[in-house]
Amino acid sequence: MPSRDWSYWAGPPVWSRSTRVSLALALLCVVLAIAIALLRGPMGWSKRGPARYVTMGLGFVPALVIFPYVHHSRRHIRRAWHASRGRLCTHCAYDLSALETAGICPECGKAYDVESDAILWKIAGLTRDELK
Repeated sequence: MPSRDWSYWAGPPVWSRSTRVSLALALLCVVLAIAIALLRGPMGWSKRGPARYVTMGLGFVPALVIFPYVHHSRRHIRRAWHASRGRLCTHCAYDLSALETAGICPECGKAYDVESDAILWKIAGLTRDELK
């Protein structure tokens, strides 16, 4: 089995992927809101017109759209992890309960080892103690 470098700061890749996507989208919203706020004067937009509401709306997008998406995707992964009794692929969240404890995931083609992957799930807040 090849050695793997697990230098992810938020647990398994399938878990941290939603975090990275949401942070990128939230940053994009903030940058757009700041750009509109700074450029509305030079572009001739009224400070009380629609640009004001677009700027405020972009500020609410992360709270109303992006972060609920992350919560929903993590809840889906958490439920799948419990249903598979802790045997879930860390890369694609495929149920590995019918397969051996180590091998290649049939869904994504990445190597898995249920015992070493348990450390990543523990970082994500899911432990085997919950399964008993």
